[in-house]
Amino acid sequence: EKRNNDVQTNNYFNISSILEDSLLEAANFGLQAGLNDLYYVQEPKLYSMGLYLESDNPARYVAAFNNQSEEARDLAKFGYTALQGTSMFLKKFPNMSLELSLIRNKLKRTSLEQQSTRDPPQCLPASLRYRTSDSSYNNLQNLWWGSAMSVMRRPLPSARDISNLIHENKDVPLASVTHMLMQWGQFLDHDLTATGQSRGFNGIVPRCCLQNGIGFQLAEFMVINYSITVVITFSHNINNTIHCRFFKTLENVL
Repeated sequence: EKRNNDVQTNNYFNISSILEDSLLEAANFGLQAGLNDLYYVQEPKLYSMGLYLESDNPARYVAAFNNQSEEARDLAKFGYTALQGTSMFLKKFPNMSLELSLIRNKLKRTSLEQQSTRDPPQCLPASLRYRTSDSSYNNLQNLWWGSAMSVMRRPLPSARDISNLIHENKDVPLASVTHMLMQWGQFLDHDLTATGQSRGFNGIVPRCCLQNGIGFQLAEFMVINYSITVVITFSHNINNTIHCRFFKTLENVL
């Protein structure tokens, strides 16, 4: 029995070492793909090719709201970097739980950890009794979960598809939900929390759709997808000529 326990212990440490080494590799990959390739190579290339929205494009005016602060821009870079590294790690270990417990001290060897400015929140004694304004420290086991400027790992379906599925072509007023509900959500997200909206190199807004939405840019010209696929069967798609809609996304944040 002791021998079996020793074997299981050795296997555990071997697997743990492999996972942590792979995580270090993924973090360094994310740093290269995020901070270096995207921000310093690909985006300047798209800018030089003129693949961005002109100043008189309607979508450009939409993008003018909530220009992010310097802090938000920095956090967004590390957010994109973390997403790239996580994607690589999950491709290598597709069945791995997202709640994997790893040794944080070992992660400090990565360039990503050393450059990231986000430290554990400084929690006041009152936060044990009352919720904080930015929602940090509300979860005692995971201090950043649900807080402002934190990534939400929840893939969402297309809002356009949901609207088309739920809202029938009938005029049936719903007393419990009004247009003001949507406006209130917009107010909370864009006016109160002031979520930063993304920009490309030199403050530009990348062009992901071809002229008049007839299709998408080539994959190599879409370093970050800011577009929405329009289904051909969509009832409001006049003559089925529009296949791509520009979409202004919010920044990746950590």
